[in-house]
Amino acid sequence: MVDMSNLHRQVIHQERNVGVNKAISACGAVQHLNPTIRCTPIQEPLNFSNALDLVSRHDCIVDASDNPQTRYLLNDACVLAKKPLVSGSALGTEGQLTVYNFENGPCYRCLYPKPNKAEGCKSCSDNGVLGPVPGLIGVLQSVEVLKVLKGSGTFVVFLSVAWSIRPGVTPNNNGLTIPYFFITFSSSTPMHNRLLMYDSLQCSFLNIKKPPKSKKCPVCSDEATIQSMEDSQRITEGARGPNVINPGNTGLQAAESIPSDENISCQQYDAIRNKEPHVLLDVRVPRQFEMCALEGAINMPLTSLSDEMDRIQELSDGKKPIYCLCRRGIFSVEATRLLLEAKTNHPKIHSVKNILGGLQAWTQQVDPHFPIY
Repeated sequence: MVDMSNLHRQVIHQERNVGVNKAISACGAVQHLNPTIRCTPIQEPLNFSNALDLVSRHDCIVDASDNPQTRYLLNDACVLAKKPLVSGSALGTEGQLTVYNFENGPCYRCLYPKPNKAEGCKSCSDNGVLGPVPGLIGVLQSVEVLKVLKGSGTFVVFLSVAWSIRPGVTPNNNGLTIPYFFITFSSSTPMHNRLLMYDSLQCSFLNIKKPPKSKKCPVCSDEATIQSMEDSQRITEGARGPNVINPGNTGLQAAESIPSDENISCQQYDAIRNKEPHVLLDVRVPRQFEMCALEGAINMPLTSLSDEMDRIQELSDGKKPIYCLCRRGIFSVEATRLLLEAKTNHPKIHSVKNILGGLQAWTQQVDPHFPIY
């Protein structure tokens, strides 16, 4: 769904579409620009069950996702379906662009065989991004799509201008204009063997030559172990997936679910927060924790939580229940799952609960004055 926080960087959406499925919103915007095109919104979430079918129906795939699970999923589906993949990413003040699985070039797994847990928690929504950067990367991706569809070789470019044939009279002043068309022929080379890195603060572009296809790549080499999307799902297990909005408006939930009795609502937590001793773990990144936090919360980022189990056990001491909190109830689900698994080797960790919806739900349900970002 379109969220208000998307609008500064996802400029295809407008404020009136907040709460609308993003596919429908984007399709409407594109058709408004050009009513003659055919645009089909796909409202179902992309997953390991439908990815191969969806990818197989199209000539070129564009990856504009911000989570590792979707990146690996799309890459594996494109390799299996023999489709090119135009990949773009943006975070903070930087962006990247490249093309995978095209003209015998490497795929995503050739460069990144397995998900990096440290990088897996980074997304635009939770770590921030300078608004124009995704837009610039998206425009560059669109150029690569045209080049991929055309293929390497001569690229024909049509340029047109309108010129008044009555000197001193402009088109806005009912002057007669005629179009001039210029045709140029240029050589085009898609980014299948290069990686473009953009630094907005320095306004610099850096082209890096990519290594050739890996002979040990698990999906595109002769020794590939990923022969189906089931294999892809098994190998990618544990990678952070997309953020999905709960239809019940309880906030965002992680792809990995936990038993319902391990969840607690913001109202329920508010009822006990000042009445019983407990440990409140805020698993956001330090930058977000410094911006705003609930009183008494202890900051332990999800990325380092596994290394903090001894400390958490000491804080809980077998007596204090632990409540996990994050911005929108995404990372806190994963933190709760990790702590529940750790109880086997850390018996003094008391009960663990996830606070549904995170701080966003806290603002909506408990304290409307708590800052939203």
